[in-house]
Amino acid sequence: MNIETEQLSRYKQGGYHPVHLGDKFHDDRFTILHKLGWGSFSTVWLARDNAEDERYVALKFVVADLADSNEIRILQHICDMSRSTKHPGFDHVLGLLDHFKISGPNGNHDVLVLDVLGPSPNELRDRHDDGEVFVWKHAKVISKEVSLGLDFLHKIGVMHGDLHGGNVAFSLPELNGKPEDVVVGFLEPPRTYTVEPSNDPSQPAYLIEPSPFSDRFMDEVLLAGSQIMWRMKIFDFGSAFLADNRPKEIHTPLFVRAPELIFNALSSGTVELDWGPKIDVWSLGCLVRLGFLYHTID
Repeated sequence: MNIETEQLSRYKQGGYHPVHLGDKFHDDRFTILHKLGWGSFSTVWLARDNAEDERYVALKFVVADLADSNEIRILQHICDMSRSTKHPGFDHVLGLLDHFKISGPNGNHDVLVLDVLGPSPNELRDRHDDGEVFVWKHAKVISKEVSLGLDFLHKIGVMHGDLHGGNVAFSLPELNGKPEDVVVGFLEPPRTYTVEPSNDPSQPAYLIEPSPFSDRFMDEVLLAGSQIMWRMKIFDFGSAFLADNRPKEIHTPLFVRAPELIFNALSSGTVELDWGPKIDVWSLGCLVRLGFLYHTID
């Protein structure tokens, strides 16, 4: 059976933490409501914050192998610098609300508490009949806001390192204060797949496909045009780094990867080329030309 979820084999020592709908975390403060996504090093879930009336957040569970993750340090640096750097691009970067640790059958995990984001421009185009036209009409605004976010990051010494169409998304209108059934209803109903055998504590009892935003959400919320104040946000800082702490290699997707990174990989490390903010700028150029504006190319 082909299902679009993380690999079950990654639920092992050092890997993903098993999460189920209805699970509670951080002294029962957060209740899992739905699944938002997954990546090579994390799963992301919609949760209700029980400490505040009808507040909703995204919980990002990082694999145990990345305990004390660099992403938290980067996000904390962004928050700290935002207080002293009055830059409009801060509004276009997903910030860290909180974080905590959990211990599970596969090790110790960092859990990031983040704002809930909407679909990416790619998802909007792929999922909705009017999405292509919407992205085309707002391509300049989308490009400008992502550029502002990237400029802010570079001004405070942060390189994203993984800027592509899957790591930018529309912000959502205010969710807090809405009834839970309304917020959950913005997503398609969860599709679950039972895991066999289901008695292995390192694995979840079932896998869940991340649900796309529902047609009702697209029609009534995002595509309402000027009636809704959305912003583009850059997110996922798992590959990010500070200018004075450059990693030895970085794995930006090939279609937006700067030549320096490609040539450095081909040289097998025998030639170390200088790279920094410009690798993000190259990715941004590819994203604007082939992503947001690709439909204007004959």
